[in-house]
Amino acid sequence: MNPWATSEAIDRNSREPYGEGLATWLWEEFQSLQTGHGIFHNHRDYCGIGLVKTDDGVALCRIEDGSPDSTIMNWKTSESFVHYWSDQSDYGLCGADPSHPEVLTNSEFELNNQRINRHLIYTFLDRWAIDKQQITST
Repeated sequence: MNPWATSEAIDRNSREPYGEGLATWLWEEFQSLQTGHGIFHNHRDYCGIGLVKTDDGVALCRIEDGSPDSTIMNWKTSESFVHYWSDQSDYGLCGADPSHPEVLTNSEFELNNQRINRHLIYTFLDRWAIDKQQITST
């Protein structure tokens, strides 16, 4: 069994909802991204699931070879995005939670592998804030 797919690894995922504040901040930062950019792994083959800026909103996508392969869900308004993401959690996105069939998987390889989580979201938001700070201070 893959080490990231063990029951112990799955149980370590937080069930704490991301909350409205984090979801709103994430939506707002995505609005200034270029289409095709977002939060996802970028390498050969399976790259998990990621959030990608689209022409008319944000999409949750399966990522292959560092690019969106198929859309799982998409949001065109801040209200719909914040509603979904404020109730989301690391456990909800790991692929093991049957109450989130949109990301549920039977694949041991995909389970809890390269999924969106709070750490990736904060890393993205911190990096984006630093980049914006550098732009405004030059």
